[in-house]
Amino acid sequence: MLSYPPDGSDLPEPWEPIADESRSLEFPRVMGELFGGYEADASLSAELQRECCPAHPLRDRTCVPVAAARDDPNEFLFVTDHPEYAIAFVHLTWSVERDRMFPYTVGYGSWEAFRRAWQKSRA
Repeated sequence: MLSYPPDGSDLPEPWEPIADESRSLEFPRVMGELFGGYEADASLSAELQRECCPAHPLRDRTCVPVAAARDDPNEFLFVTDHPEYAIAFVHLTWSVERDRMFPYTVGYGSWEAFRRAWQKSRA
C-alpha cells in the first residue's frame, strides 16, 4: 500500500510537495535540448522506470513522485509499492542506466523513518 505524506508542511527541508509534475521536468527538458543526448520521459514515474536497469530495486514497481528538492532539480521522493522502499529518495540521472546503483536510491520503510534519517543527515 502506498503511503502518501500526511501534510506537505511535515516534509523536512529542502523538500516541497509536487503540485505540478511537468514543472519538475522543465530542467531536464531544457538541458536535453541545449546539450543533446537525452530527453526526459513524459512523467517522473516514467523517467524513473526508463533509467532503472532490470536489477534496480524500483524497476517495474509502482512509484509515485510526491516531493522535489528545492536545492537540486535531480532529487525526488517517491512513494512505492516496494516494502523496503516505501519512501524512496532518488537522484535521477536523466540517462538509461546499466548499473543497479543508478539512479542513486535510498529506501525508507515509512515517512517517520525517512524524516528521522533525513534530519540526522542534515544535523
